[in-house]
Amino acid sequence: MGCHPKAQRSRLGAYARSDIVSYERLPRKWSRNEACPVPPELVIEIISPGQTLKDFENKAEDYLAAGVSRAWVVDPEAASIRAFFPNGQVAFYTADSKIVDPLLSSLNLTPLLVFEEGELLEAEEED
Repeated sequence: MGCHPKAQRSRLGAYARSDIVSYERLPRKWSRNEACPVPPELVIEIISPGQTLKDFENKAEDYLAAGVSRAWVVDPEAASIRAFFPNGQVAFYTADSKIVDPLLSSLNLTPLLVFEEGELLEAEEED
């Protein structure tokens, strides 16, 4: 369950739009068309053609300043995922490096799996 992307307020007072928003702390009575009452735990942004990594690094910093626990930036062109943490740390994941995050302790995921499942990379064919 996640908030309506247009209803997420950034620290700048404008609406922030992310590609995927996920968290479990929503009150049961929350309506999908209402502004989010709490910041999400994880925001995932996907870089599209014509957008730059720097734009998303700035956006990730804005999310963290607004109380988001984690911001991921997915770069399909580089087949990589960057995870931004509130303490300023940035983790960089490529290929089959396991994504490790205490917030998502049961996650068993690699960038390669993300891009193969999203059909953004061709899986190697067996002989």
